[in-house]
Amino acid sequence: MNLLPADLIPGRGFDKRYLLRLAGIGAAGSLVAIYLAFLGSYHLTCNQIVRYEQELRAVQPRAEKVEEFIEDRRSAEETTAALQQILESRQTWADLLDSLAYHLPVDTWLTRVALYNAEAEEKGKLTGQNKQHEQQEKEANPPPSPDTMLIEGASLSVSSIGVTVRNLASLGYFRSVCLEEFHRAEDGSLVFCIRAELERTNR
Repeated sequence: MNLLPADLIPGRGFDKRYLLRLAGIGAAGSLVAIYLAFLGSYHLTCNQIVRYEQELRAVQPRAEKVEEFIEDRRSAEETTAALQQILESRQTWADLLDSLAYHLPVDTWLTRVALYNAEAEEKGKLTGQNKQHEQQEKEANPPPSPDTMLIEGASLSVSSIGVTVRNLASLGYFRSVCLEEFHRAEDGSLVFCIRAELERTNR
């Protein structure tokens, strides 16, 4: 026991080593707390990832089924559109052929009517030697829509052939009508060939 009066007792100085020790302990404690918090967050995230993967695996068959349904619907819509286009084009060609037959002179008759795409026909002639390449191109690309009609027939007079060309031009189905050739056959009839370019709305 120190018996000196209080005003005579010397003051105790600060222990720097003690303060540094306390600071080190505090920093270490903070690091440990941060590390423990990181471990907790890491394990929580891992558990969430595992749960999400389980949910994803459970949903994946349904998602694949939905994709199959979407693909089937798209294919059905494309098929329906193609069939509708075929039906409409058939109706157009039927109306056109009816008009052709109706406007023919009485001494004129048709022997052949053909539809084709002029550009594709010309390209086919240039590449006609390579049949395999032509077949592969047809399989890879859909055929282009026809833009030209070839009309072959016979008549008993030149004037009737001229009337036929004029009537075809007035039908409204063609942009241009051209008499390609005509000649007299062995039976005395005049065989002719007419090339008519279709209007864009009728292609």
